[in-house]
Amino acid sequence: MAILPVAAQSQLHVGVRGGYNISSVAITPSNKQRAVYDRLFDGGIVFKYFDLQYFGFQGEINVTQRGYRLPLGDENHYKRISTYAEVPLFMQIRAKYNNFFMHFNAGATASYMLNSQHGSDTSGIYEMNKYNINILRDNPFDYGLMGGVGIGYDFKFGTIQVEARFHYGLGDLYYYKFEGNPLRSPARVQNISFTYLYNISSLFEKRKEAKQIIGNSQEIKIEKE
Repeated sequence: MAILPVAAQSQLHVGVRGGYNISSVAITPSNKQRAVYDRLFDGGIVFKYFDLQYFGFQGEINVTQRGYRLPLGDENHYKRISTYAEVPLFMQIRAKYNNFFMHFNAGATASYMLNSQHGSDTSGIYEMNKYNINILRDNPFDYGLMGGVGIGYDFKFGTIQVEARFHYGLGDLYYYKFEGNPLRSPARVQNISFTYLYNISSLFEKRKEAKQIIGNSQEIKIEKE
C-alpha cells in the first residue's frame, strides 16, 4: 500500500523548447579566442518525468548551434559556427509553491556535428561559407556537463518555464594529434530558453475517471433492474 501514493504522483510532461546560445571555445594554448554573440539557435523536444515531489528527470532531443571567433589583426575576426544534434539528460530538483516552481538541472550531454560554417569580416560583414570537415583534423562528436536553473508556472493549458544553462564541454572541436591543431578545444556555452510542457499523464487520468464513471453508472442501472 505504501507504493500507491508515490505512483499516484507520477507525472510525464512532453513539450518543446527554444532559446539562444552565447558560445566560445577554450583553445589551449590560448589564441585570444572570443565568444560568438550571434543569435545561435538552441531548441528541441523535452521529456520530463516526476514520481516524487522534489526529484525527477528531464531528457531532451535538441538542435543547437555553437562556435567561436578569433582576431585577425586589430579590427577583424574569423568566425566558425557549427550545428549539432544534441541529447542532454538531467537529474532535476524542484521546489514548488502552489502553481509556481523553481528547479535545478544537473547532468551530461552528448552531441554530433551536423554541419559547420566559417568566414571572416574583412569585407566589413561576415561572409560565411561551408566548412569542409576533415575526419583527421575535426572531431564531430562532443560531450560534456550541463547544468541550469529555471522558474516556471503551471497553467491549466500546460506549463511555461524559463531556464538559464551553462554547458562545460569535455570533448575537443579539433583532434590534438593533427599537426597545427591546439592541445585542447572544448566548448563553453551559455544559454537561455523558454519551454512549453503538457502533462500527458493527465490524459490517462481523465480516461481512467471516465471509465470509472461509466462503470458506476452501469452498476447503478443493474441494481435498479
